[in-house]
Amino acid sequence: MNDSATMHVGPLGSTVHVLHADPGTIAGLAAVDWNRHFRRVCLDPVRGLIVLMTPSGLHENLTDIFDHIVDIAGSTLTGASKALRHTRLRRPGDPPGTGLEPDAAFYVGEKAAHSTKVLI
Repeated sequence: MNDSATMHVGPLGSTVHVLHADPGTIAGLAAVDWNRHFRRVCLDPVRGLIVLMTPSGLHENLTDIFDHIVDIAGSTLTGASKALRHTRLRRPGDPPGTGLEPDAAFYVGEKAAHSTKVLI
């Protein structure tokens, strides 16, 4: 692993630790169920990043409020919406367990109405 690591507190009070590692190390770390130990973990083999985040209460509350607003608006305007909480977005070919986890992501409209299971 590279020795350069940083820690900072985000504007909403969330604590973020960023570590750098080679893609092989990150692929190996992807086999660990990090969510059992940390609230948010992002393993990005392309950029060589390991990001550990502990969202603040304010961060979580604002995310919940945003979820409700999009759910109501999406359902009202298109008839359906589906929140994709704890979804990892990754590129084709990236190892399982890696990728980015957005604070909020949604299907709205027909995709939400027909989605019963999301595979990412």
